[in-house]
Parts: sequence; structure tokens; C-alpha cells
Amino acid sequence: MKQFSATITIFLFWIVFLGETSLSWADDELTDEQKLACESILCLSSGDRPDECDPALNYFFSIKKKKLSDTRDARKSFLKKCPDSNAEGMPSLINVLVDYNCSACTVEQLNKNLVKVVILTGRNFSSISNHSSGFTVMAVDPELPAYCLKYYAAMNSNQYTAYSQYSQSQPVYIGSNLGRKVKDDDGNEYYVMYAKSRNEQAQIAEAISQNHWEWAN
Repeated sequence: MKQFSATITIFLFWIVFLGETSLSWADDELTDEQKLACESILCLSSGDRPDECDPALNYFFSIKKKKLSDTRDARKSFLKKCPDSNAEGMPSLINVLVDYNCSACTVEQLNKNLVKVVILTGRNFSSISNHSSGFTVMAVDPELPAYCLKYYAAMNSNQYTAYSQYSQSQPVYIGSNLGRKVKDDDGNEYYVMYAKSRNEQAQIAEAISQNHWEWAN
């Protein structure tokens, strides 16, 4: 990781060690907007976003225009208000944060993405074309959205982010396999699993209900 000014270095240290330093600049160092801009860069660059990040990130994501391109330009202009935004390598980092970052790629949001799972028992294995006869549950989707894959790839390749401190860092899916992915007549994807009995069906349902994404340290 390259060196920034003393202010940025302190908070890059906080990113890597996940919260050992509080998110605050001395009042006489930065204006309120500069402080929010710097905090936004640091929080967006980290895989861990504690509650202290909320004011800055809420401000960042509240910047919206009618056109997506205008929204990106406005968000870049905001981040550039951080005093170190022109330091070597920082412009490219800001581009990554604005062009790829999405609040939907956090672990918290990924765990809200649910997918249908149909668990068939031995008595209805033959009803392959009619999965409505199985037991249906919802589980956390095990696949990262395409835009999140692009985001994490960009973050991992940038030397200024907390992501770059670890090899191929991104959220990891924890839990049981959801079985075979199929599509219904309308093209909607879901998963199919098989159980030998009602009891095993209930056990599978309980197990996959615990599936989740978490950050890999």
C-alpha cells in the first residue's frame, strides 16, 4: 500500500485492521463535506462497513441524477473533494468506487437476495416436470450478481483498497448445496433438491435456511 498524507494514512490503517481507529477527523483539518468525502472513499474501499460509515455512505448514495452518467459524475465530483483525491493512484480508485460500487454488493444486502428451493421426496421424484408437488422454501442465493463480480474484481486489483490486502477477497457463501438449478415455463430460475423422506426433507429445509454470505478475512 502506498503512502498518503497523515490524515489518509491513519484511516487506511483503520480499513485494514477493521475498526481499530474511529472514523473522525479533527474539526480544524477538514470541512464537513471534505470529511464526508474522505470517509466515503475509505468506507467504500473496505469490506467491513461499521455503523460509523453510515453518515458518509448515506450521503454518497443519496447523490442521484436523472441520468446514470450524471449520477456517476456527481459522485466523482463529491469524492474528489477529499484533499488527497489527486494523490498518485487515487483518481483510479475513485473511478473504481463510482463506476462499479453498489450498495447491493455488501454482505448484508447479499443475504437479502433469496432464491426458491423445491425439495422433492421419494414419493414425487417422478414429478420432475411438476415441482409444485414438492416442499418449497426460500434460501439465500449462492450466486454473486454479475455487477458484484465486476466490482470485487476491480477492488481486488487496486492497491489502495482493503480488498487488495488479501488474495481475491470477496464475500464467501457458507452453507449447504442447493441442488440443481432449473427454470420454470416462464424462465424463472430456482433449485431442486431430493430427500428420501419427509423427515429428511425437513432437515434439508432447516439446513439451507442457515445458508449465508460472510466476509472472508
